[in-house]
Amino acid sequence: MSLLLLKCCIILIAVKFANLQEPFDTRWVSSECVDINGKPQMCYPPFTSVAADRKVTATNTCGERGRQKYCIHMSNSGMASRCQYCDARSPDESHPPEYMTDKNPNNWWQSETMADNKLLHFRDSVNLTIDLDRFKSDFIIQERHMSLNYSTQQLPKPNADQSVSQCSLYCTKFHVNYVYLQFKSPRPHAMVIHKRFDDNSEWTPWAYFSSNCYTYFGMAYSPRPVFNKPDELICYEEYSTLQPLYEGEVIFSVINGRPNYDKFFNDVDLQRWSTASQILIELKKMHTFGDERGAERDTLLTYYFAIQKLTVGGRCLCHGHGNECRKSSGPGQKERLVCVCDPAHHTSGDNCEQCQSGYHDRPWQPATPQNANPCLGM
Repeated sequence: MSLLLLKCCIILIAVKFANLQEPFDTRWVSSECVDINGKPQMCYPPFTSVAADRKVTATNTCGERGRQKYCIHMSNSGMASRCQYCDARSPDESHPPEYMTDKNPNNWWQSETMADNKLLHFRDSVNLTIDLDRFKSDFIIQERHMSLNYSTQQLPKPNADQSVSQCSLYCTKFHVNYVYLQFKSPRPHAMVIHKRFDDNSEWTPWAYFSSNCYTYFGMAYSPRPVFNKPDELICYEEYSTLQPLYEGEVIFSVINGRPNYDKFFNDVDLQRWSTASQILIELKKMHTFGDERGAERDTLLTYYFAIQKLTVGGRCLCHGHGNECRKSSGPGQKERLVCVCDPAHHTSGDNCEQCQSGYHDRPWQPATPQNANPCLGM
């Protein structure tokens, strides 16, 4: 009896982690782009952490305007706040945005406090942008005294930030499964996750988060949402509570529970919903104890955003014509990820999105579980 119980526990644990890491239709998992007879079949790259070691840019980071003090809220209200310093010039005191994706649990990114930036929380958002196919060394370092005046209603326009990348020219897209954040401050009272395909695309809202969805975003909240269409936009409240004061999580599952979730590769709308090359996390409003207006400096020093972990789970989008992504660069190009298109499929491009020269006897099509749709030549 105990052996049976142990087996059941193992199965439940396996299902839990499978749902988090691999929600695609596993009936069509294939490591090969041709079958045993050499005939093309749908294939795709392995699931991976696509944010690891990618460069993240932030519109606000502590210590960039000089050494700045901040204080940590203690869980026991009777204990005094513990204070430290942030200084971008000091390796021991700096908290740059790339610390969110460096896999070091002792590192974190942090914004300025309300004491040093009066516009945070009251007017300005803090925007974090991650370019999924670019690596840290490929980015131009931003000016230390960067502009911090994004309003709560304004997002970067296409091509507005040339310091990030030229993704409109060379850009590998991804099917994203989830976005995960672990905070070192209280989680935001309100935030939005956006995505876009490339630098020329508008930012598209992906998910809203607030402790009160209706009050802040005018959206209804359901603890068990029922999706009516694959790309339905909803608001979550369960990830916006004040507690815990640190190490609180935000988990956005991009496709789980949506229509045709188990037929992912046959649903164009669901595939498009999950596709991104860039992600923007808009931290709109801090969680406070309601004492921020007219508060003394010591109180405002405890209010800031801080994130110690940002992970994005997904896979390179190769349209079913390749099962591997590799780092690549060319003359005048930065190193980036590109799909390795399988020779038997006769496709080309960063995402295997076109036919090879000499193989245009029929229009290019993505592969599906039913048909590999290789390009054909004479």
